Amino acid sequence: ADFRDPWTNNKTAFGYDTLDLKRFQFEKQKERKVVQGFDLIVSVAAPMTEYFKSLETKDQTEKFVTLPNGYDPNDFLKKPIPKMVNTKVTICFVGTLYGKTQATLVSLASAMKGFQDQIQFRFCGDMNAEAYHILRQCENVELMGKVDGKTAKETISQSDICLLLLTDDLTYSFSTKFCEYIQARKPIWIVSNAGSTPDFVRENGIGFHSLPTPDSIKQGLENIRTSLDSISYEGFDDSSFNLESISKQYLERLVHLVKHDNSLK
Repeated sequence: ADFRDPWTNNKTAFGYDTLDLKRFQFEKQKERKVVQGFDLIVSVAAPMTEYFKSLETKDQTEKFVTLPNGYDPNDFLKKPIPKMVNTKVTICFVGTLYGKTQATLVSLASAMKGFQDQIQFRFCGDMNAEAYHILRQCENVELMGKVDGKTAKETISQSDICLLLLTDDLTYSFSTKFCEYIQARKPIWIVSNAGSTPDFVRENGIGFHSLPTPDSIKQGLENIRTSLDSISYEGFDDSSFNLESISKQYLERLVHLVKHDNSLK
């Protein structure tokens, strides 16, 4: 069983936080049945793995494994697009803008107002009507809408820094878009509450972190404007986000599982 997202403790998507108690308990029973009934439980983040372990009544720690999301090394721009000729710092957001980040988006829009002449934002991907209404009022924001994969990669390539907004329950997330930013070796700006993902970016010197408040975001924009050149991928090992490496680990676990199963027969 492979989990790309949390199940019943997912407050960000799928509506689990809105279920009545009886319906939620039914969902919890299904979750426990899967965790206890499968021979290998794979998840993309350590907090998810630890939660699923807590649902297993037997001592079967070895059946739980964490393998993160990653980027496909064969999926890249054959001709990297140069940065746009622009006196402004260009920040892009690529991917789905989740509704649960709307309060953060309001703070971001408020903080943008003092940087119209210094910073330009580009958003491409899905967003709800409320998010669209908030952003279209900002004069230094370009809304590109839904785009294909090639255009998304070109947008990342043309940008100076890439933005990631994390919901409160997923501040440990290394999402697909995060991995694509890593693949492009672009500085990353995370706006979220404290968590292991912003810690990772700061500790590895590959980006900035701001709390989801107007003052913290404003300070983050100032840091980006003045200190972007301090961010470097020199010495950063991205192999743990490379799907070739991840796939090798996955196959090794599957081979081990099959050999173990055969030995019991």
